[in-house]
Amino acid sequence: HLYLFKMNVCYYYGDLEGADECWRHVWKLRKAAIAFYEVSTLLYFSALIPLAKASKTGSSSQKRRARSAINAVRKAVTKEHKAINLATKLQLLDAEFLALNSKKDSETIRKTYDRAITSASRAGLRQDAALGNLRVGAYLVRHDRSWASYYLTRA
Repeated sequence: HLYLFKMNVCYYYGDLEGADECWRHVWKLRKAAIAFYEVSTLLYFSALIPLAKASKTGSSSQKRRARSAINAVRKAVTKEHKAINLATKLQLLDAEFLALNSKKDSETIRKTYDRAITSASRAGLRQDAALGNLRVGAYLVRHDRSWASYYLTRA
């Protein structure tokens, strides 16, 4: 449980290597008797960490790892009907993955993030809405500074 908490902290403070190391410890224990919340958090960060690494480095192996993890989240959402918070997180993960695709226009990506942010807000998941605002703001810094400022202020 400590590694799960530490993974969150490392990710949110930008220590992707530390987050990845903690994720590996927790992943080994995933078959243990852990609560659904912990499993959903693990699945979520299984995708967030490689998405952030791919965004930073452009690594195709991190993109593949992220796509695989997103598919696992998608499977959990359809399997677990109680996973409403995971469904909103999936929207954010899809927006993040779309942002890695340089062929998409920034307006399409911004609208995809907006849908994820709105869903998280409606579900009461303020931290996910804030993360969505932060990530779309960071993406838009390279494409539209006016929108970037708007989202970063909201974050």
